[in-house]
Amino acid sequence: VVGARHISLIEDVRHHAPNAPLLVPGIGAQGGDLEATLKAAAANGAPALINVSRDILYSSTGEDFAAAAAKKAQWYSQEMGRLLQQ
Repeated sequence: VVGARHISLIEDVRHHAPNAPLLVPGIGAQGGDLEATLKAAAANGAPALINVSRDILYSSTGEDFAAAAAKKAQWYSQEMGRLLQQ
């Protein structure tokens, strides 16, 4: 587990364990940079699980919660896919 707000640590872990799966919390509500995190954590196709649960969970407090959460989750999925193809 390496937090998304610590890109240099993610890079260091990747250097020492290039194929180890990483869990990376801290995107969204915690302020981590999605693009920088993906570049560091998923370098060369390495496995990484980017956690954005808080940003999705609190996307709405209204009756539209389910739709808002689904929309936010879909956006993250599409954005991650786009960034990984760059």
